Amino acid sequence: MTVFVADKLPQQATDELKQLGLEVNFDPKAKAGDLNQGLGDTDILIVRSTVVSETCIKNSPRLMMIIRAGAGVNNINIEAASNSGIYVANRGGKNSIAVTELTLGLILSLDRFIADNVSGFRNGSWNKAIYSKADRLYGKTIGIIGMGQIVQEVISAMLIQN
Repeated sequence: MTVFVADKLPQQATDELKQLGLEVNFDPKAKAGDLNQGLGDTDILIVRSTVVSETCIKNSPRLMMIIRAGAGVNNINIEAASNSGIYVANRGGKNSIAVTELTLGLILSLDRFIADNVSGFRNGSWNKAIYSKADRLYGKTIGIIGMGQIVQEVISAMLIQN
């Protein structure tokens, strides 16, 4: 079987595919337009953000599986894949720690006006009176909606261990 990886993936991931006996073609710079030309003898397509259109699917007669290496499948034309008998799957959760850290950074940034602070500083001004008026997070209750993997990681990261 031939796998085409159309986005960046860790070397370990492509090595593991090869260890399974799969032929791996790796082009992390592939764009939707490139895929639209068709994937020839590719059986499995792996993408992260690259759009998989109906044109790509119609021009790839051997394609039988599309895997999104991430959460969701909004960049894949599910209807076209389904009509062509192509199985679509995703692999969420692999970036949950990175998203958790970004979430925590954004929460702190909002309280501390970091984006405004940086923008002002780059433009040659420093408005300490405004930027020092943080409401502080210490002792606050933060409402969280949902209980997916990322939310669970955020909760875990926010718990203070004594």
